[in-house]
Amino acid sequence: FSGIEESWLSTRVEMYPNPTKGMVTLNFTDIDGKTGVVGIYDVTGKLVVEEQISVAGNAQKVFNLSTLSEGVYFVKIQLGDGRNEWGCQTAQV
Repeated sequence: FSGIEESWLSTRVEMYPNPTKGMVTLNFTDIDGKTGVVGIYDVTGKLVVEEQISVAGNAQKVFNLSTLSEGVYFVKIQLGDGRNEWGCQTAQV
């Protein structure tokens, strides 16, 4: 994955596997008790998955993308005052 918009969050989140055949994991590191939202968008900008999250310390969040069509998606994370966006590719199982 490649960071599109950099912030403090970009050094504290990992996303894998990419490409994925269904499950994608976000690993959060050293987050000081923040709430926010994860949005997954298709290439047209349509929101296809959205989830409110709360993260403290080191945490992991797993998303099931197996219902999405094969293609490229963008994962946008807003957590406190931090924002980041990654490209994510899904492949058919």
